[in-house]
Amino acid sequence: ADGKTLIFSSARPGGQGGKDLWISFWKNGNWTFPENLGKTINTPDDEEAPYLHYDGKTLYFSSSGHTGYGQHDIFRSQMLGGGNWTNPENMGRGINTDADEAGFYGDFKGERAYIASSREGGFGGLDIYSLKLSPDKKPLPVTYVKGNILDAETKNEIAGRIELINL
Repeated sequence: ADGKTLIFSSARPGGQGGKDLWISFWKNGNWTFPENLGKTINTPDDEEAPYLHYDGKTLYFSSSGHTGYGQHDIFRSQMLGGGNWTNPENMGRGINTDADEAGFYGDFKGERAYIASSREGGFGGLDIYSLKLSPDKKPLPVTYVKGNILDAETKNEIAGRIELINL
């Protein structure tokens, strides 16, 4: 969401095995060399379909290596800083089944999520499902403000900074 953090899945050398999640940051007009998210997140199997929520800290991803209900389950982890993450938490039954689940996307408010699943009752292959997130599965609350600062007379953009303070 900040346009400066990229998390992606790759089977590149230097990982834990299979497909791993990697992170890169936009700095000085370039992306940094990708770093592996480490053994807390990655397993010898596949970690795929990462989604970093708008809060910039809550990562949802699909894994066939962490303990789950089916082939690929969706997990959640929180960024602690310094390259460390909380132990991935399985999103549980209702979100995960004994089939494949992947492609988690959560809305801005953290109220609704969309997933791809090959569960029974679909049209075949991966189908898209919408679900309401329980409070214990939601990302951190976030407020997003975007705008331009204009000169009152010329209406030209001017450099500036906006600071929001929660009173």
